[in-house]
Amino acid sequence: MKKNLFIDYYEDLQVSPNADMETIERIYRLFAKRYHPDNSISGDAEKFNVIAEAYRLLSDPEKRGARCPPLSGKQPLLCPCSPA
Repeated sequence: MKKNLFIDYYEDLQVSPNADMETIERIYRLFAKRYHPDNSISGDAEKFNVIAEAYRLLSDPEKRGARCPPLSGKQPLLCPCSPA
């Protein structure tokens, strides 16, 4: 079976590609508290690592902008993946 190599970090954090940094940080902190392995009620180490990786990438404007691939060799005028 073919494995999907594309990881949708926006979906992992459940935010829009147009979300601002304040929203991304707020959602990350909410999920980090919820899924932290030390949380005896809802802790999930695997989910926590996915959330942390998504935040690490999306919190860096340079890496976040690189997530938007060019369409047909041309950069789109308004890329929903780049920071607002």
